[in-house]
Amino acid sequence: MAKWVPDAYLELILDEILKSDEQAICNAQPTTFFNAVWPDLWLSNSTYVVGDVVHPPTVNGFVYECVVGGTAGATEPGWGTAQDQVFADNTVTWKTHENYTLANSPMVPADYTIADGDVDGRKLIVAQKMGVVTHDEGDVTHTALLELATKTLHFVSTAQTTLGGDNHVDAGRSTIFFEYDVTVRDPQ
Repeated sequence: MAKWVPDAYLELILDEILKSDEQAICNAQPTTFFNAVWPDLWLSNSTYVVGDVVHPPTVNGFVYECVVGGTAGATEPGWGTAQDQVFADNTVTWKTHENYTLANSPMVPADYTIADGDVDGRKLIVAQKMGVVTHDEGDVTHTALLELATKTLHFVSTAQTTLGGDNHVDAGRSTIFFEYDVTVRDPQ
């Protein structure tokens, strides 16, 4: 007996992924939103509220989530360098999160297409993005789709970003996010 699921149910999964409004390429497999997001730059004397996320002026492999709101100091704090480390920055308290992001690109509805799967089921085609400027240098291993408003990691896959195949990117240079599919198949 063959197993089959109506396309409308398969598309419920794809509809969640379609909420993604940012794509990232990373140097390790992200398992949380914080591993793949590239937030705004921390600014001195700025007001931050609980839930804000920033990166330091010098990339250090971490991003910082505001867990107690307040005003940042006039000079950079001693940035945390261990996962879940909590530290003060004037009246703001930050929590440290590992970050693997090498480049990020905004996503809009036109970047996605839903179609029949190659074998069965349904697939979401994620469009290619060219000329995306990298934040950091490293070897690309994964791509991730994120929803910024809900701080949700929706999808992760292995990735290729260079035509030569070495997958190394340099900070400040442009790269390609190649097109790929997310397929949801009928049960086997």
